[in-house]
Amino acid sequence: MGHMPAGPYLIFDKSALQCLNLDETNWLDNFFYTVITPLFFAETLADLEKEVSKARTPEQVVGNLAIKTPDMQSTASAHHRKILSGVLYGEEMPMDGRIPRDQGKVVELDGKKGIFYSKSPEEEALDRWHNGEFLDVEPQFAKMWRRELSNINHDKEYASFQQWFLMGKPKTLAEVRTLADAYIDASPQDGSLRFGLSFLGIPDQVQIEVTNRWKYAGSPPIRSFAPYFRHIYGVDLFFSLAIASDQISRVRPKGKADNKVDIAYLYYLPFCHVFVSADNLYKRVVPLFCEPIKRSSTRPPSKPICRS
Repeated sequence: MGHMPAGPYLIFDKSALQCLNLDETNWLDNFFYTVITPLFFAETLADLEKEVSKARTPEQVVGNLAIKTPDMQSTASAHHRKILSGVLYGEEMPMDGRIPRDQGKVVELDGKKGIFYSKSPEEEALDRWHNGEFLDVEPQFAKMWRRELSNINHDKEYASFQQWFLMGKPKTLAEVRTLADAYIDASPQDGSLRFGLSFLGIPDQVQIEVTNRWKYAGSPPIRSFAPYFRHIYGVDLFFSLAIASDQISRVRPKGKADNKVDIAYLYYLPFCHVFVSADNLYKRVVPLFCEPIKRSSTRPPSKPICRS
């Protein structure tokens, strides 16, 4: 984690850039430090495989998005799975708005140590797209990405989580969030931790190692033991319960990514002050996760601002 500007940091999705013209994205780049998530890269890449209207090729659409993507004050975040893996093995991940970067290497110059960050594959791809250059392999990744999206099936999970509603289905997304938090934080933490690790698809051997480390630490609350794991756990459990209570549709709209993919942007909320999107789902969901972030006195806004 290198030295980062104080902010404010902003995360956007593809729909946000599509709503702005080039001048507006330049102003965005001027007033905010933008965080480019791997999900934005994947969303943009998926357009290479779409049928595009108005006689534009997928390459032209992706190139236009790349030109709009802020680059003067932008930083690519590490993938949430990589962050989670480190956290489960005991690495500290500050939940104070700082951006977890990848591709870092410790260097020394004149007796002083620092961290040098090379460009991530996503940043290199955006540079190429900006110049209208596309590798042959990128359309193949686009096909794989869209295939994965089309294979998501929530029916089994929908039926399973129906059993959670002994007192009746939640009537609002706020009630869903309350139910998810109550299970994670108010249930016996041993069972909650084990369920969360399994629920997130953590390999069995890693589950054993994490559970042993938790016991060795004195069996603390999950929220203090691994805050970022707790955050992702909370997002995914919220989503599954929202699907089961029919607050979020489990049916993938034609031509759109599954709602699970959209929800994944919430994994990165601890690393920003502002989230921007034109998607109605975020307008309903993101404010529920805009929790106060602990910061030092030198850091700005004590709470992230959610915009959609």
